[in-house]
Amino acid sequence: MTMINLKNKALLRDEVREKIVRMIIENGISKGERLLPEKDLGKLLNVNHLTVRSACAELVRKNVLYKIPGHGTFFNEFPRDERNSEHPVAGIIMMEEEHLFNLVRTRIIDNLQELGCLCRISALTGRERESILPEIRKMLDCDVEHLVIMQTELEKFPDAIDFLEKNLHHFKTVVRIFGNHAVPEPLPGCQVTPDYRKSFQARVDRLKAAGIKRIAYLGPSCAPDYLAGKANRKFNMLYTEAMIEAGLSEYIAIRSSGDDIDEIRRLLSSPEPVEAILCATDFLAMKVFETARGMNIKIPEQLSIIGSYHTPWSQYFHLATTRLDIRSFADAVSRAISTGRRDGVEYVELELVEGTSIRRIEKRDHK
Repeated sequence: MTMINLKNKALLRDEVREKIVRMIIENGISKGERLLPEKDLGKLLNVNHLTVRSACAELVRKNVLYKIPGHGTFFNEFPRDERNSEHPVAGIIMMEEEHLFNLVRTRIIDNLQELGCLCRISALTGRERESILPEIRKMLDCDVEHLVIMQTELEKFPDAIDFLEKNLHHFKTVVRIFGNHAVPEPLPGCQVTPDYRKSFQARVDRLKAAGIKRIAYLGPSCAPDYLAGKANRKFNMLYTEAMIEAGLSEYIAIRSSGDDIDEIRRLLSSPEPVEAILCATDFLAMKVFETARGMNIKIPEQLSIIGSYHTPWSQYFHLATTRLDIRSFADAVSRAISTGRRDGVEYVELELVEGTSIRRIEKRDHK
């Protein structure tokens, strides 16, 4: 066998070994948990099972793995002096079901992998969960160095905030994403979030420029027992501040009824009909659009509608909405991690997307 072939085999073995280590970290494999059989790992990694056996044998020698004859190969642990020495581990705790969040998470992962990070992902689902504390504990147990966590979820659970504050020294960086400061600062780590205040002002000013004054805001529940109640109340406040700044305080109208069709009908049929509705999400904007159309209200002549986050709902119905520059947002997150930022806030602008649901600004002739 030539020297070149021996070298190539060694390089391939090392590459497979690194992929196995990456797989253990990214899948959160626990101590004592069995790995896939060598042949299955070979198919997954597109290599011969003998190469997998050679890579595993080296990890066994390092006490990272151990074998039980007739039962398979199991994960033991990473030596403390070697753990994450070559590839730092980043953990991402985000909501799963929102279209925007999925796009943001994917872009953040791409950026972090370019920085050489392994990424461990925890996708939150369900609105009735008790706490995200178990997810933060898992990240700590997996020796995550850089934690990216949704502030909108963190601020719902005081126990999670308290735990993170006490264990902040275990992380090199903690980056909270999204969030509108519904919970008084300071919270652990730094923050990257859309500039909601500027966005509300821009939407109100745009409608005012079109001659619209009666601008209402439709958002989700603000009930004290609702997990997101505090954040939703903060959005109400930002809308109110924007209306006051625009000199339209007498026209302030807030509905925190979500997609309750009866409440939307009441809003649209009030004695002094609203001329525009700012909606917390594109889904709510779509509900308003459908309800208004069923009531023979002309859009945008009689009613202008602006949603939020440029999701498929607004794209399908050609609704005016706001759009987050996902690339800039993810770049801000990776920049915070690469520079080791410990506190402060970086705001990312929300762009107003003009759809067919917003009244145009009339051009005046200059003679």
